[in-house]
Amino acid sequence: MLADVRTDAAWFLLLFVCACRSRPTEHGADTSAPAPTPQPDAPVAPLADVARPPPNSAPLAVERAPFDPAHAAPRPGQPGFALENAAALDSRRVLAIGNGHLYRLQRDRWILEALDGAEARDLVTGRNYFWILARGTAAARGRVLLLRTPNGVDLSTTASPLIDADVEPRSLVALSDSEFLVGGAHPSLFRWSGTTVAPLAPSLAPLISLRLLRDDSIIARHDSEHVSIVRMSNVTHMTVGDYLDTVVDRNGTSYLVHTHGQFVRDRPGREYSVATTAAPFEPRIAVALPGERLIVVGASGPYAEWRHNAWQVLAGDFPRDPIAVLPTDPISIVGRDGQITAADPAGARVLVAAAR
Repeated sequence: MLADVRTDAAWFLLLFVCACRSRPTEHGADTSAPAPTPQPDAPVAPLADVARPPPNSAPLAVERAPFDPAHAAPRPGQPGFALENAAALDSRRVLAIGNGHLYRLQRDRWILEALDGAEARDLVTGRNYFWILARGTAAARGRVLLLRTPNGVDLSTTASPLIDADVEPRSLVALSDSEFLVGGAHPSLFRWSGTTVAPLAPSLAPLISLRLLRDDSIIARHDSEHVSIVRMSNVTHMTVGDYLDTVVDRNGTSYLVHTHGQFVRDRPGREYSVATTAAPFEPRIAVALPGERLIVVGASGPYAEWRHNAWQVLAGDFPRDPIAVLPTDPISIVGRDGQITAADPAGARVLVAAAR
């Protein structure tokens, strides 16, 4: 009988030990499994290293987000809407930029296109594409962005390597599909090819526009009367008191344009022949088209084209503050308020009314 009691006690003790070993903890974890071996903590990167990519890193992919109705960009007709530049591939593909935003012409009205992470700074055309120069914001701060599109809707974006937190791109020249000249500030002028950014003329003052001539000379404009001619490693600074612009047609022929509207062949400091007389009004914009079609546009019009050795003036309802001349057929003039007027020889025609 004593043996039976000892046997029962042994079984009771065995069951008690098993129950204790398999008893769950307060959080329901099974303590019967062996505890994992402690691992050393992984090093934590400083916040600055996470937020700011290393110099010369690979291009940053910037995705284009869908339009947010709460976006702060002013729509046409709203306070703050103002265009600064416009370009066209044909009469149906017209884009404009203003206050860092991108607008697309859809029939007879402007449509706001979202550019999250980018502020548009310049707009040019080439090889059947629009090229939009932009300053990176948010995660792309310190980088220059280049957006390519055939229509303003299908955008592909490339980001430069990290340049400078204060980089301010203002003017773009597309040398090819993968090589570009960018002017502005911090730095003032650089060549961008793939993942390489090479500053040119490091001592150059900040500039507002670039023009590339047929001999590869670069006209860098600093303000209303100061320009620099950059060629190879040579930089020549000049002061031109009555300087309106240097314009280049698609064939590479360049003209210096004076504030009174006279076109002179070649460039500042190397003028060799007069192409036109002074314009019959003070021009705001000057344009050169192939075949020596030279055009000037004044405030609120009028429009004048040099033909048969004389200025042919066309009056009409032109934009009050013109910002661009589009090489469409017929020629079109875009105003800061969004108005577009066609300079039809038979009479000026308003194609797009000013945004209200």
